[in-house]
Amino acid sequence: MCGRKKLFSALDEIVKSIVRFENNANIPIMGKGQITIRLKYGSQNFIFDVFDVPGLHHNLLSMRQPSKKG
Repeated sequence: MCGRKKLFSALDEIVKSIVRFENNANIPIMGKGQITIRLKYGSQNFIFDVFDVPGLHHNLLSMRQPSKKG
């Protein structure tokens, strides 16, 4: 999940939902897309299926997807 729209390299704003946090706060999801990340030695890769959650103060990344890809 990412709270900064400008970090997305592609964003599908049709995707809408709600995420519920442990403290029972409900935050709207305003899209789903991909974020470009720069790797060691200047190469780049993408993190896919990232939710756009406006107002989120810290980006949240589950290690499941990167682990599956190696």
